[in-house]
Amino acid sequence: AGFTDGDGDGVVERDGVPFEVSITTRTGDPVRENGILILQENLGRVGIRVKLRLMEMSAALDEVRAGDYDIYYGHFNSRLSVDPTILVTTGGALNYGGYSDARLDSLVAAGVRELDDARARQIWVAFQELFQEEQPWTILYYYASLVGIRDVFHGCTPHNLSPFYGLEKWWKQPESRETAAGSGGR
Repeated sequence: AGFTDGDGDGVVERDGVPFEVSITTRTGDPVRENGILILQENLGRVGIRVKLRLMEMSAALDEVRAGDYDIYYGHFNSRLSVDPTILVTTGGALNYGGYSDARLDSLVAAGVRELDDARARQIWVAFQELFQEEQPWTILYYYASLVGIRDVFHGCTPHNLSPFYGLEKWWKQPESRETAAGSGGR
């Protein structure tokens, strides 16, 4: 893209202007605080100077909502029902970057409405392909959960968005009177 380190200071520049960005995140969260240090180090290795901005959460979000940021290092928790409307659709409340694409808006609307799992899956795959192509924001990592369930429970289908997914279908073999009495009663 025309960036070179012409003056040998370790920071690339184009037309004499150094490549500098700021990364904003909230204070009080070790994952975010350590995360921006790693980002600063990694970007520094390719010649990008990074200024770190650790702020109280409401102050950071005020600036992000106002569009007064280069990079915001945030966090998003998914819900059991897929609905990224507020994150990526035109005018979405958490669409801080102002991303807008009618194709993506249409896929989200269709995916949220679709009740058939097979058809919904096709829609969400198309959504993910477009999201990857357009890349309105960058997902750095996905925090995976480890779930353990005792083998006395049956019908368990924990989901990575919730260990209690499908809880209404879980069941446990009733204990016999002898087993219950031998374990101190009910």
